[in-house]
Amino acid sequence: MAGAALVLALTGCGGAVTTPAAPAAPAATMSPTVPAGCPYPQRGGTCLGPLAGGVYRTVSFSPRITYNVPSGWTNVEDLPSIFLLVPPVGTVDGVDADTSDFVGIYRGVAPADPDCAKGAQKGVGQSSAALAAWLRAHEGLIATAARPVNIGGVTGLVIDLRLDPTYRGTCPYIPDRSPVVPLLYGVQSAGVEHGINRSYTTRLYLLDSQGANTVVEVVDHAGGTGTADYARIVERLRFG
Repeated sequence: MAGAALVLALTGCGGAVTTPAAPAAPAATMSPTVPAGCPYPQRGGTCLGPLAGGVYRTVSFSPRITYNVPSGWTNVEDLPSIFLLVPPVGTVDGVDADTSDFVGIYRGVAPADPDCAKGAQKGVGQSSAALAAWLRAHEGLIATAARPVNIGGVTGLVIDLRLDPTYRGTCPYIPDRSPVVPLLYGVQSAGVEHGINRSYTTRLYLLDSQGANTVVEVVDHAGGTGTADYARIVERLRFG
């Protein structure tokens, strides 16, 4: 499956700044309009589909995530190690077609093999520091400095990425052989094999959660103009 953030498989995206952790939402604020079931059974697990504005919790993703979204967002996937939200400006089909923005959360992620093989880059750790260093050193990426972040009590680093306009590397699975950098490989989140091309920018929150890392991927096809809006969704996340 080709797609946004080169979502090849999404089945069962300045100086030191600390993102302040927002107060946890009380259980009483949970949305009373939870959809009856996932409308995408081929891919979505226990996803909720289109959402009214409110506070929700994952069912399958571990650790459970509490998230707060305005009306118009869609929960496309809720799997044990993959969770996906699509904003009102995006579409479910657009995620696979590489035209839609999204916010993805993955448990247990490593750098993808740079030679386009199915697997992780050997010799690179999965801590936030190791992942950020690998991303900043990659010849095909233009990356900001990694900044400390705290998302719902889980700490790590956040980094913004885009493909270097002079980079010409590609992979055999790209039909038109356009430039791409293999980016993320799901060691525990089976099916996450993501790259980055020139059609969007990516913000990665690399979180050092217990047992395995958690990576939040924000994909923005408008050159980063929507990243701040999506960041507000990410900064309200609560794990556990």
